This record gives sequence, C-alpha cells and structure tokens, in this order.
Amino acid sequence: MDGDNVQILELFMPKLTLQPVVENAVFHGIEKKAGAGEVIIHLILTQQRLLIQVSDNGIGIEPDILNTLNERLSHKLPSGNSEEKGGIAVSNVNERIKLLFGDTYGIYIRSIPGKGTDVNITLPIVRHKDEVTG
Repeated sequence: MDGDNVQILELFMPKLTLQPVVENAVFHGIEKKAGAGEVIIHLILTQQRLLIQVSDNGIGIEPDILNTLNERLSHKLPSGNSEEKGGIAVSNVNERIKLLFGDTYGIYIRSIPGKGTDVNITLPIVRHKDEVTG
C-alpha cells in the first residue's frame, strides 16, 4: 500500500458518510438500469482536504431534479421531505458534514441522464476525532 493510501486510512470520517451515498447509487441509479451496473469510490488526498467521489453508471438524474438537489445541498433551498433521488439521506449526510466542519465542506452532485452520477464529498483532513469542534 502506498503512502497516500495509508494516510487516507488513518483519517477521521464521520460515521455513515459513505453508506447512504453508495446505497443511493445502487437503489436509484443501478437497480433501475438495464444491464450491469458499477459503483466506484475514488479517494483523493490533497494538502488540506479529503475528496471522495462515489460514481455510478446508472440512469442518472434529470437536470431539473439535479439543480434542486444541489441548491438544497448548498442551502439555497430549504430541505424538504422529497422522495427525489438522494433527497433525504444525502441531505442528512451533507448537513452533518457542514455542522461538524463548516460550510466549506459537504456534498455536490454531477449527473448526466442515461450515463450516471458522481457524488462529490469534500471533508477536511482530520486525523483524530477529538480535532472535530462540532
């Protein structure tokens, strides 16, 4: 295992950060698609951030729904009880990240209908749980 992988494994990540995102990729993207599906998780360590991208090759998200989701995630729209893709679970993960680390961090979604979805999670580099102030 190379140095970046070891460093990433030693970082603190809030519980249940990835599970709802991966579950959404499978349930809303992959299961509704004909043929084989794939979910890939990329971890990138920069000097100040841990970037996580959960990508699927599922059915994607329509642009109007995607815009609403991203506006809600950026706090431009109030959270609703929407059953839209990623509406509740991803919003909850995003809220927890923002409460713990601030508005600089959180989730942003990119998607192309018929091609798939990328959920990008940005976290600060935290080596120990006691470094979290929230």
